[in-house]
Amino acid sequence: SPRLVITTTPRPTALIKELAARADVRLVRGKSEENEKNLAPGVLVALRARHEGTRFGRQELDGELVEEVEGALWRAEEIQALRVAKAPEVFERVVVAIDPAVTAHAHSDETGIICAALARDGKFYVLGDASGIFTPEAWARRAFALFQEFEADLIIGEVNEGGDLIERMLRMVDSNVPFKPVRAQRSKAARAWPVAALYERAMVHHAGVFRKLEDQMCRFTGEGLKGGSPDRVDALVWAISELQNGVGRSPRVRSFI
Repeated sequence: SPRLVITTTPRPTALIKELAARADVRLVRGKSEENEKNLAPGVLVALRARHEGTRFGRQELDGELVEEVEGALWRAEEIQALRVAKAPEVFERVVVAIDPAVTAHAHSDETGIICAALARDGKFYVLGDASGIFTPEAWARRAFALFQEFEADLIIGEVNEGGDLIERMLRMVDSNVPFKPVRAQRSKAARAWPVAALYERAMVHHAGVFRKLEDQMCRFTGEGLKGGSPDRVDALVWAISELQNGVGRSPRVRSFI
């Protein structure tokens, strides 16, 4: 009987998924490193430096079939194309955004903590992600550490659920930290659409790899997140939205070399 060998990058197309599910198809997965001896010197090093840890890297380097969510506001290829190895030194504004969780047990939602900046050319840069499951004191300290690391101007926090908790916890860490409360008047999806549109216009760059944030972004649709709570995405949206309000302010230097 006829036999056919197919080698391909496991893109999540309908054909690939159909073939993988067939009983008469034997699926063998392999990583790029297994073929290193047949590649030009330095190729894998360069590919890992650029793609390792990303959804794109999991597909291209590790041979994973990474599912795409229909209707997602962001695509892995889009995020990857806008990634940069290093952010500019001069920014107009830098902010840290907090989307707090109200509990801190093993099954709690995460507290989203994202740092982003507005550059002189009007583009936005995601600089850091300190999100996770923490007690209020712990997430306040992590947010302040991110604030110091990137010499931010402001910490903003969603107060719909926590009320004045964010500010109280931050003041316990540093009584002088600049803080701005924000309150959601629209759904998470409605607030995310304008930020997703900025990515489509190549206006937002990721300065490094933020795997958990990017995975969440690629599962976030117009109806919300498919599986889980979009804490990292929500903090990202708050940060970029706040920076949009600061377009046109005087630039500042982050650090001197």
